Amino acid sequence: MSSAEEVEKEACLEDGTKQHLRQLHSILLASLRQREAEVLRFLGFVIPAFVGYVWLLRVRPGPRTFAAGSIGVMVLLFWG
Repeated sequence: MSSAEEVEKEACLEDGTKQHLRQLHSILLASLRQREAEVLRFLGFVIPAFVGYVWLLRVRPGPRTFAAGSIGVMVLLFWG
C-alpha cells in the first residue's frame, strides 16, 4: 500500500467518525428536548396544585371546604 492510499483511507475513517458523532449529538439533543417538555408538563400540574394547597392553608376554611380543596389538589396531582 502506498502512503497516499493510507492517507485517503484514514481520511474516510475520520469522515465516518465525524458523521457518527454528529448523529449521536442530534440524538442527544432530541432526547434532552423531550425530557425538558416532560418536566415542564409535570410542573404545569404540580405548581397549581401546590399553590392551591398553600392557599387553603392560609385561608383556614371550614373542615368541609378544606376537605374538598384537599381532595381537589390530590386529584390534580394524581391526574398529572
